[in-house]
Amino acid sequence: MYTQTSGLKHPSNNITLTTASGEVIALTGDQTIKTDGALLKGKGSTLNFTTTEEKNNSSINTLTVPSGLDYQIRLDDGTLVRLNSETQMEFPFKFGKHREITITGEAYLEVAPDASRPFIVHLPGGKDVTVLGTSFNVNAYEEQHAKVALVSGSVSLKTGADSVLLKPGTLATTLNENISIAPFDENFELSWREGVFYIKSQRMEDVAKVLSRWYGKKVVIDDSTLATKIFTGKLNRKDPITTFLDNAKELLNFQYEIDNSNVLHLK
Repeated sequence: MYTQTSGLKHPSNNITLTTASGEVIALTGDQTIKTDGALLKGKGSTLNFTTTEEKNNSSINTLTVPSGLDYQIRLDDGTLVRLNSETQMEFPFKFGKHREITITGEAYLEVAPDASRPFIVHLPGGKDVTVLGTSFNVNAYEEQHAKVALVSGSVSLKTGADSVLLKPGTLATTLNENISIAPFDENFELSWREGVFYIKSQRMEDVAKVLSRWYGKKVVIDDSTLATKIFTGKLNRKDPITTFLDNAKELLNFQYEIDNSNVLHLK
């Protein structure tokens, strides 16, 4: 039996900002909040902010996006970051001599150019992405495995044992300390921003991770042979999960059930 649960530890279903001083703010739409020397302005699924005083401006805050949601934030330097479901980002309200953030999960970044201050994204497992001004996607839900897809500009990716310089249109994939490079299809790597996830020859146990992440459900594969079956298809966040399941079960010959505890069983 294979079980997949929402991986991000989160106190509620809200997007939250935990400030450096420990205040937890639920980001629930149109709101204006003053906290820790910054004025937050939330509108829909976007957060902008301005710094109002120097106190704690360089201290680290944490933005947390739970399963089933996505969110975007514009940082102090003008960089725009869009975060996918089950993603956390650590960042300061004001950058100093360095521009550094930490991301666990998946995000698309449009980095504001600044030749004097390279932008560094720290990923789990000691991996770093360094840029000057560019657009790229990072996927780092797992410590051993990360992907960086470069849309424009130039970025370097560094692990403990390897480093590469990416060109636009290339995807860097890490496995532990090793890095491989290949072209990528934007439909597959970037479509999550439009609420679509393309699945290409993936094992159902990996598909279950996406279902859990996007719909916030615990997923249990009761049939061990189903977990290793290969699936190709499309997942649309706007559709109910049953739409995807009804299509998938016809291809792979399985049944599904959502029990009284809202757990999805594939069998």
